[in-house]
Amino acid sequence: MKQLSLKAHAAAFFTEFFNNSEYPRYVLGINEYTDAILKLRALNGIVCPQHDQTHYNGTPIVKLHELPPGAMVISVIHNQEPRSALNSVRQRTGVVCMDYFAVADGSRSELPQVQALADTRKEYALRQAKFDWLSAQFKDEESQEVYNRVMEFRLNGNLRALNFFDCPPLCDQPWKTKGTIAIGFEPYSTPEHTLDTLTGLRCTIEEEHPPLAIAVHQHPSLFWKVAEWVLNTHNNYSLSIRHHSEGLWGTVLYFQPIGR
Repeated sequence: MKQLSLKAHAAAFFTEFFNNSEYPRYVLGINEYTDAILKLRALNGIVCPQHDQTHYNGTPIVKLHELPPGAMVISVIHNQEPRSALNSVRQRTGVVCMDYFAVADGSRSELPQVQALADTRKEYALRQAKFDWLSAQFKDEESQEVYNRVMEFRLNGNLRALNFFDCPPLCDQPWKTKGTIAIGFEPYSTPEHTLDTLTGLRCTIEEEHPPLAIAVHQHPSLFWKVAEWVLNTHNNYSLSIRHHSEGLWGTVLYFQPIGR
């Protein structure tokens, strides 16, 4: 799963952004990763149209159309729409932009990686056999493709792996199907909440065998823990996986009762 060309490009971008004084530097978005960048280097500005202040930690907040030709931009947008965020910047003539996932990897640990990717790498190193087992449970080709691309993104910081996904409107997504029990889609849902909810539904799953749609993006351990728990509770399910966003959010395991 190594992406040597991507990592080399990201390393070069990091060096230019932080060590070359020729180019004006900007960040798209405000979060903890903006703060990490500011600790290493002062910026010419932060692009954040939704922010109601003129400065953030002493750095000017600017509009997208104010980016000058020759600007270098790091996008720290990471949960739902990182691809759209990058594309909005790349439409500016003469502006070069890279996503934070790649830049963090290219920084050789000078910048912290997005927590979800760091957690995935740690979990995968400790429990690769669990992830290999999960991969073997997917019988349809689309699930294999989705799983491989999601893991490629999480393990290698390769956002381009998610270009495959077409993200339908919320109302069209499969967990809205009548009779399906949806778990983990609540705002700020945690891994503990997901597993506790499953435990509370044990009798329902054993006796009624309903279709299940369970979000697992909150933590990488949920990928295999959820699948293992459900299939141990009732093994007459077919398992598939889909991803419903441009970024970290929206990875869902679907359990369809066999024979229905």
